[in-house]
Amino acid sequence: MKKPWLLILSCVILIAAILTGCSGPSATTPPATTAAAPSATPSATPSATVSSGSGETFNIRIGGGLPPGHPTSATILRWKDKVESATDGRVKVTFYEAGTIGKSQELYDLALNGVVEAVHTAEFWTGGRFPLVEGVNSLPFTYASMDQLEAVDQALYDRGLLKELDPFKFLYFTPAAKMAIFNKNKIATLEDFSGQKLRASGINVKVVELLGATAVTIPGEEEYMAIERGVLTGNVTGADNVLSRKLYEVMKYGCRTEISMGGFVFIMNKNFWDKFPPDIQAAIDNVNKEERAAHLAAQNQAMENAWQELQTKMEIYSLTPEEADRWKAKVSPLIDEWVKSMKDKGFPADEIMEVVAEYTSK
Repeated sequence: MKKPWLLILSCVILIAAILTGCSGPSATTPPATTAAAPSATPSATPSATVSSGSGETFNIRIGGGLPPGHPTSATILRWKDKVESATDGRVKVTFYEAGTIGKSQELYDLALNGVVEAVHTAEFWTGGRFPLVEGVNSLPFTYASMDQLEAVDQALYDRGLLKELDPFKFLYFTPAAKMAIFNKNKIATLEDFSGQKLRASGINVKVVELLGATAVTIPGEEEYMAIERGVLTGNVTGADNVLSRKLYEVMKYGCRTEISMGGFVFIMNKNFWDKFPPDIQAAIDNVNKEERAAHLAAQNQAMENAWQELQTKMEIYSLTPEEADRWKAKVSPLIDEWVKSMKDKGFPADEIMEVVAEYTSK
């Protein structure tokens, strides 16, 4: 008689054990916490500002179009480190080089519309929306050095003559290089321009045409393939650009008699700038002043290094003084034409040229 009761008792114990195991942890046991898994495809445009326990932390995304390692954009990496240090980490900076957050011709609009917080853009990538900066920087056979050009640009800005920069928080100018002619075929005389197709932009389009070649305007990211395929025979550009984009692989000759200058502007979305507290604005302005000088010193050295290295990869030559005078005579009317065109558009061109003369005559 005892065995049926033992069997029933065993079944009750077994059922209770099963029910206990399925019911989960006791109400007094705290649940485990896990971090949300990151998205498999993180957004390319994260929120510009996030909250932190000690106040607001700002993320600055900077768009750029030059390839990684280019000495002109190296200033932005130095600026990044200096700003993060000067703000004790309250500002975090990410630099998207080589058009990875927007092509070179898109950078102006990306900053203007707040898609990114800042951009480092060439004046000639903006589709004519920096006509004064682009024109002043490209005046043929005008400047003796990048230092001279930067002094002109800064003086024009300080005197309120560059209203085209007003839609942005202007950070600083970064002169890039003296622009020279690099080509598949040697161009040592005016006659050698015949049949050549050179990448150019802005005033340099007319410079190339007056010298006797065909000017073609394409993005810098496409110039290597265009030269390789014969769409272009060469370029009006800086030695640093030829080196960083490895254009020496598709061109044989470089003329060290430079024609004009080129430059970049570092600008920030104005609405984003206004979100910074005063102490962060002051810290960034101090870094801007410091990096202006640091950029010039570094860029001058980088340009000299680039020319020296290119001598091992291409034939580098200079024009004879007589031939250089022929080139200058051909393009000299462009300066008067540019001044007239700017005056016709309502810009203070005469006052601008007085500033240019003031600094280039020193």
